[in-house]
Amino acid sequence: MSLRRRREDPLDKIGQVKWPSGAVALYTNQRTSDGRLMDLSHNNNHIAIPSGASFVDGPWGKCLSISGQTLTVPNNAGLNPEQISILAIFNFSEIYPANIEFLAAKLSAEEPSQNVLFGLGGMANNQLLEGFAWTAGKELVGLIFGGAFVLDTWNMGLFTYNGTIGRLYLNNMQVASGSSQFSGNIRSNSNDITVFLGSNGYLAALILYPRALTSGEYASIYNQLFMGQTQATGANIIFEGDSLTWGHQSPDTTSYPETLMASYPGVYWCSMAQGGDLLAQMTLDGPAQVDPLLSGAARNVLVFLGGTNDLGGGGRSAAQVESDIEAYCLARKTAGWEIILCTIPNSLSFTDNLIVNQWLRAHYTDFADRLADIALIDELLDASDATHFIDGVHLTDAGYGLVASVIKTTLDGLLA
Repeated sequence: MSLRRRREDPLDKIGQVKWPSGAVALYTNQRTSDGRLMDLSHNNNHIAIPSGASFVDGPWGKCLSISGQTLTVPNNAGLNPEQISILAIFNFSEIYPANIEFLAAKLSAEEPSQNVLFGLGGMANNQLLEGFAWTAGKELVGLIFGGAFVLDTWNMGLFTYNGTIGRLYLNNMQVASGSSQFSGNIRSNSNDITVFLGSNGYLAALILYPRALTSGEYASIYNQLFMGQTQATGANIIFEGDSLTWGHQSPDTTSYPETLMASYPGVYWCSMAQGGDLLAQMTLDGPAQVDPLLSGAARNVLVFLGGTNDLGGGGRSAAQVESDIEAYCLARKTAGWEIILCTIPNSLSFTDNLIVNQWLRAHYTDFADRLADIALIDELLDASDATHFIDGVHLTDAGYGLVASVIKTTLDGLLA
């Protein structure tokens, strides 16, 4: 069973979390003397519990029971008009169809025109997490979605927008990012802020920052709550790649990092992989998204599987992909990572991937520490069998299990 499906109850740890500095509003399970949701950021942005919601003794302890209500955060001058982070720890039992039309209708019916909405929601068709932002004029600044989550269990989600790029995290994975989806500022006045959570269920924490939290700050919160650690002390395992690492992202499918890390309970880990990413994008994200996850008290291991999209429609030759992989790995090693490099699965049938894999086997020691040769997994050679989805590229749980097994052997050898 994956870590996504078996996760510690965070409510007994929320009071001990070392939150990143600079929150403009921080709500957990404490109330003011007059019954409002208490702002623990010391900005006194206490929230009136909206009609229909209640602060209850839920099945996991005290938390806010919600049924699709919006939460109104009093304006604070510390909110930056171009950047925001909203982090929520939630347990949803039902997801509303939070598409754009539904949100627009809800805004028109319920929200004053001067308020600005941003937040997290769920898409009922696939239990995906959404991150979105609206202007005061009810124009959509941007919307991203991704990351299938399981109902009736605790999850952590974060949406960040730095004025250019929106990012969405779910549990210990970055599940979506992009800049083309966003344009404009999320604020155009100094009125109150409205947060929407499209669901029925429980909310254990809601935190707003006037900046985009880093991947390292997010991972620190997650690992404190769900893995009981303030920092990685033994091993710190990070995954980077494209959709073969990111996973097919449906509730019934587990990515190979999740399958693999179930064998290492209590070990820090996070996946920064993104479906569709080319090596050029991974190179740009390395210093900003991967390197901040380095921990000075642990073995820092980066598992890297890239180049699939470059060879499969990205227009890059075998020689270019080889050069890009080498440059990426050298930069990460310089930053302080030990690298497990993966070969490209042969089942993808790209004409150049055999050439690249041969080159990786011959030269990986120049820029990586270990090679996980997943291209040699015989069971993955037939893209039409039960190890693959119908697209012949993405893997089922059976396929990801095979990949995880090979990488586990490689990781155990590196850490021995």
